[in-house]
Amino acid sequence: MANTDAALTVVTSLNPFSRVPVQLRCFRAWQELGVRIRTANIDDEADRLLALGLEETDILRLTPEETGLEQHGKSMPKIAASLHRLAALSDRNPVALLNSDLYPAMRTAGGLTFWFDHAPAMALTREECGAPDTYRFPDQTPY
Repeated sequence: MANTDAALTVVTSLNPFSRVPVQLRCFRAWQELGVRIRTANIDDEADRLLALGLEETDILRLTPEETGLEQHGKSMPKIAASLHRLAALSDRNPVALLNSDLYPAMRTAGGLTFWFDHAPAMALTREECGAPDTYRFPDQTPY
């Protein structure tokens, strides 16, 4: 695994009930880039993720109140609550909040840190592809 680039924190929310292999593959790919990545989940989900091979340090445990569980019946992290938690986690360095099925199609995190050095915020698009291993640049299909 690459050395952690503490200048960038990536936070997602792995769903331990659906599409686990693709989410774990994406999570591990972010780790291999060397960024600090965490998944934000309530305790029940976090325990399931530990059983799937994640480490406690990979998980940002949320209270049910920090999620939409009461309002929507799903424990998806609330954006404002996540941002408050991330502010403490990031040491005032850039934070990327992203979907759990986003695979980082890059060799290093340098591109992200470069963009964060030049903009206070950014939004990225994704490419739809069946398998990252077979994707080629000319096959662009923006989502």
